Amino acid sequence: MTTPWPRAFLDALEGNDYEECKAAFGRALSNINCRVDANLKYQGEHVSGKAVRGDTLLHLAMREQKWNARRACVELGIDASIRNSDGWSAPGMQLFSSAPKLLGCFLIFAFTMWVPEVFDEFSETIATLTFYLCSFMLFITGADCLLAVRWYVTSRFYGGKYYTSLLAQKKLAAAKEEKARRKAAEKAR
Repeated sequence: MTTPWPRAFLDALEGNDYEECKAAFGRALSNINCRVDANLKYQGEHVSGKAVRGDTLLHLAMREQKWNARRACVELGIDASIRNSDGWSAPGMQLFSSAPKLLGCFLIFAFTMWVPEVFDEFSETIATLTFYLCSFMLFITGADCLLAVRWYVTSRFYGGKYYTSLLAQKKLAAAKEEKARRKAAEKAR
């Protein structure tokens, strides 16, 4: 007996398994934008961890920091513009969590750059290390913010087309398999 797709996907989400997430939704792609209900259940299955009514699987992956599952959700065409009951979209949650880190790194970076006279000769090494560390952190958090914007834009302007093309590809593949099966059966006669 196979596991029902909602439980299979939630288990794959918990394990942060990209391939399992895609395989679980391969069975029920039309349900990709379903939401967590008021009882904190997703399609009748209890959601472990933090969840808010109205969350999609992308919200859950974002909140639990399951990056591989998040990537699978985006590639499968989940609508990133859907807001939960708290009014957050998944990219909005990512931007909100990245923005303070980005601002903090920028302020420390600015301090080490524009106030060098605060550091005496002994502290110059600390200032240099802080500069490089903040540069690195600015790059990482900036990239995180840009990815959130990219996923939002992709979902808004391309997501539905991508989702529709996935369904069309599945139907086309099934039709090709059926045609090949018929051809093989005719040859066998």
